[in-house]
Amino acid sequence: MRAIWFRRFWLAQAHWIAQWKWFFASLVCGIAALLLSWVFKSSTNRALVPLVCLVFIVIVAIRYGARSGIIGSILATIVFCFVLLPPLGSLRVRDQTERANVVWMLLGGISLSYLLSSDDDDDKDGIG
Repeated sequence: MRAIWFRRFWLAQAHWIAQWKWFFASLVCGIAALLLSWVFKSSTNRALVPLVCLVFIVIVAIRYGARSGIIGSILATIVFCFVLLPPLGSLRVRDQTERANVVWMLLGGISLSYLLSSDDDDDKDGIG
């Protein structure tokens, strides 16, 4: 009796995790952006940090699909604007180079998520 209950509980948890794994993968992008912001906060090369985070976004998109890569790139952009780039606590970015790199990370994250995603809906997309 106890083994049946545990098996049902485990299958229910696995089903829930399988449906929400794209969201957890998006949170990985946000956490990576937060950690990179914390490590490189006082660095002179902080303008390049969003482009480094693009690697994490691409890896997440390849493994978990386009939706997780797109939401992860939006989340990472918000984290960088609020935590790393001055003025802190605002979506505005004062320096033009830093602003351009954040925009390139956002646009590159979205487009590379679409190009490199692992979504298996190729027969439903209407191409070919």
